[in-house]
Amino acid sequence: MRSRFVGSFAHTIMNKRITFHVFTANCEPRTLNSRCNYATIPTMDLEKIPHPSFVRKALQLAGAFLLLALPLFAQPRTYQIAPDSKNVVEFHAEDSYDAFDGRTNRVTGSIVADPAKPSAASVEINVDMNSLGTGNSLRDKEMKELYLETNNHPSCSFKSVSIAAPDSIAPNAPADITVTGDFKLHGTTKRMTIPVRVVLIPDGRIHATSNFKVHMPDFGINVPDNILVTVNNDVPVRLDLWAVSK
Repeated sequence: MRSRFVGSFAHTIMNKRITFHVFTANCEPRTLNSRCNYATIPTMDLEKIPHPSFVRKALQLAGAFLLLALPLFAQPRTYQIAPDSKNVVEFHAEDSYDAFDGRTNRVTGSIVADPAKPSAASVEINVDMNSLGTGNSLRDKEMKELYLETNNHPSCSFKSVSIAAPDSIAPNAPADITVTGDFKLHGTTKRMTIPVRVVLIPDGRIHATSNFKVHMPDFGINVPDNILVTVNNDVPVRLDLWAVSK
């Protein structure tokens, strides 16, 4: 088994603050024929270690930290994305008259992931298109009725099919991954690959952020292009999502 970083904790020893880094072992307990360069210590034997009490205390804390953190790495877990103020989908539109931004917090979905095998994860995201707002009610009305046609296409979705990621992701260690999936907008589905930065929070949350562009004509959306207003066909999109373990 490969050694894997689990996390860190700090402990004060003789008025000095010391940070301990905890790893899972990468070998079996040492034997006469073992090539391992250290011995593993069963938690139950910590009291037998002939070290000063503060060292034994630090080892006990490390063991407790490891026991608490291992469930995050043991098996796939489902993380829920709920519509709240922390979850944001934003876009930026450039036109010949005035640039504007739109956003919504009405995002739902789920992430099924094992941080020890992030490439095996799956992601589903749904966005309520009727909730998009740009700060201008007239513009919102025209955008939804004339271009996004939200009466017929009330939601936008993304469902992953593959993920390229590191071998494992440690808590509080940002990891850059790429997610390929089916992106559905305006009733049209296209396969897209988007970059995502992921942070595993030790309290059981995943923070995911992404920036990518959507070419609107690919989804049958004909943005304004006339003598008065011309809107750029490529619209930058930003995702900032928090998923909570169920």
